[in-house]
Amino acid sequence: MANYICNICGVQYPKNEEAPSRCKIYNEERQYVNPIRQSWTTLETMQNSNLYKKEEMFISS
Repeated sequence: MANYICNICGVQYPKNEEAPSRCKIYNEERQYVNPIRQSWTTLETMQNSNLYKKEEMFISS
């Protein structure tokens, strides 16, 4: 089980076997719409991607 994170807005959802069907914030009509549609990641995936970088103490990107 993983906590899924919306790739567009960054909201993390409670642990679940599968990614949510939609993000409540991303699906708000005033929100930016990504041309590739809804996509999800997990903290583990981000940490293993080598794109996670500790900028300063308590600041990561």
